Amino acid sequence: MHGLLTRPRFWVHDPSMVKAPLKPLALVTGASAGIGAATARQLAEAGYDLFLVARREERLKALSEELQTHSVRVHWAVLDLRDRVALDQFFSS
Repeated sequence: MHGLLTRPRFWVHDPSMVKAPLKPLALVTGASAGIGAATARQLAEAGYDLFLVARREERLKALSEELQTHSVRVHWAVLDLRDRVALDQFFSS
């Protein structure tokens, strides 16, 4: 498991995605529970690398570890998509 890069109000897990061979990549929001987590599981089973976004870090970590058993790369960010300032910071970094 790769280290976390600490940023104000959110964290990004292993942002080195561009260095690896191209595979299908899916962005899943609300990934820490419910439909978002179920969608992430389905995509991992289909062989997609994933970038997961949600507010609950512990759930993202657990889901990331679970999904890596499908031989896919899983990257994640703790981010509240309702917070405009956090979104601006995330996309400008």
